[in-house]
Amino acid sequence: MNGDSILVGFGPSAARLNPNDRSGVVEALRCWIPDIQVIESTGHDWVHDEYSKETWPMLKPKQLTSYQKEWSTPENSVFLAGTTYANGWAGFIDGAIENGITVSRKVHNYLVSKEFVNAE
Repeated sequence: MNGDSILVGFGPSAARLNPNDRSGVVEALRCWIPDIQVIESTGHDWVHDEYSKETWPMLKPKQLTSYQKEWSTPENSVFLAGTTYANGWAGFIDGAIENGITVSRKVHNYLVSKEFVNAE
């Protein structure tokens, strides 16, 4: 690729920069690299995506961890699961997998303790 690079960017507000607007992306990137040449630019609005309706959390320090014990403790038969509740990699598929495995084990143990599994 003769020195070409692919850049991936993230920002606090999708309203501030449309990743599909190449000239706007060039203007933003020139704050850091004045002579940058942008061949093309694209992106996806995950907040308005019909399936995701969100992006990963970007929260303040300790904003999630201060409540981690509370949301990790089931209330009766209600268990919270998802990438946001992961112990590591919250907001990424790795976190979703980790948390899905962890919570499914808790659900299994709950059902076994309540004698719901293999009940006849």
